[in-house]
Amino acid sequence: MRKFVFMLIAFLVSVGLVNSAFGKSDKDETKTYYEEVCVVSGETYWDIAGKYKYDGMTRDEYTEYIMEFNGAADENIKAGQKIIVPVVEYI
Repeated sequence: MRKFVFMLIAFLVSVGLVNSAFGKSDKDETKTYYEEVCVVSGETYWDIAGKYKYDGMTRDEYTEYIMEFNGAADENIKAGQKIIVPVVEYI
């Protein structure tokens, strides 16, 4: 019985190690698409960044990216304003 338990534990550990080594490979390719967003009252770039995927970036970095992409000089944004949100996904 001890041998069986030992072999089972060894097998599970081995599977876990292989999965962590090969299951989470670095993703090299990206897919980018663009969404047009109409800003609602009280919404900020930070709020908009939180609604979309930003793989590989922090929310702060993604907020800056959206602002730069739209040529925003500062964080001011108005209700009804339309902006383009680049959505980046690693595949």
